[in-house]
Amino acid sequence: MSAAGSDSTQPPSPATLGQLRDSGWESVPVKDEVRRNAVARISADEPLVPGVVFAQTNDVPSLDAAVGPRTGCILLEPIQGEGGIHPLTEEFVAAARALADELGALLLFDEIQTGVGRTGTFFAFEQLGVRPDSVTLAKGLANGLPIGCLLVADGRTGAFEPGDHASTFGGNPVTSAAALAVLDEIGPELLNEVAAKGKTTHDWLEALPGVVEVRGRGLMIGAELDRPAAPVIDACREHGVLVGSAGQKVLRITPPLTIAPPDLEHGLSVLSEVLA
Repeated sequence: MSAAGSDSTQPPSPATLGQLRDSGWESVPVKDEVRRNAVARISADEPLVPGVVFAQTNDVPSLDAAVGPRTGCILLEPIQGEGGIHPLTEEFVAAARALADELGALLLFDEIQTGVGRTGTFFAFEQLGVRPDSVTLAKGLANGLPIGCLLVADGRTGAFEPGDHASTFGGNPVTSAAALAVLDEIGPELLNEVAAKGKTTHDWLEALPGVVEVRGRGLMIGAELDRPAAPVIDACREHGVLVGSAGQKVLRITPPLTIAPPDLEHGLSVLSEVLA
C-alpha cells in the first residue's frame, strides 16, 4: 500500500513499514462482493487506498496475475464473511503463501471475524495448512468490547518502528482485561464443542427446503437460499430468533460459541418452520 518509488524487486532489509510505503510496494487483498460493490459506489470501482490490486476469491490465476515485483503483502480473509460466507480453499491459500515467499512479500490474514474460536480452531488458518506472517483480531477477542489486535510472526517484527502502528481500541486496561478473560475460556473443550455444534448446524441446514448450499466452518455458516433472505430473517425475528444476512439470498448463522445445544436446536427448528 504505497506510492510509486523504487523499482527494486526485493524489499529493503531490514524493511520498515515506512520504507515499504516509500519504495512503491503494493498489497493484494482478495475482495468479496460487498466490498467490490461498496468501492464501486464510492469511487467507480477504484481502491480507496493507493497501490492496492484485487484478486478473485479461490482463483489462483487471478492471484498470480495480481502480484508482481512491487507487491509488499497479500491480504486474505480465511472466510469471506460479508460477501456470502465463502471459505478459502487450501490450494488458494497455499498459492498465496508460495507467491509471498517468492516475492519477499508478507502474507497477512484478516481473522477479525474468523478468529478466537469462531471456526472451531483458535485461528481459522490452522485448518488451512499455512502459517501467515501477520494476523488481525478484533470483535470476539474482547467478547463485545471494542478492541483491535495485530499479531506479527517472529522474524517479521523488524518491519515496525515506534510510531508506525497505533490502535484506538488496542491495549487499554478495560478491554485488555476482557481479552484475557476470553483467552482463559478458549480451550480445547470449547473449541471441540464449537466444531461439533457447527457440524450439527451444517447438517440441519442442508436438509431444509429452500437451502441451495451451506458454506462455512465451525459456527460461521452461510446458507444460500432459493429465495430472498430478508423475509426469512424478518419471520425468524418475529419468532424470537435473530439471523443475519451475507448477501441477498444468504443467511448468516453465527450463534454464540457457548450456545447451549437446546437453544441451538430451538433456533434451527424456528428456521425450519419459516422455510417450510
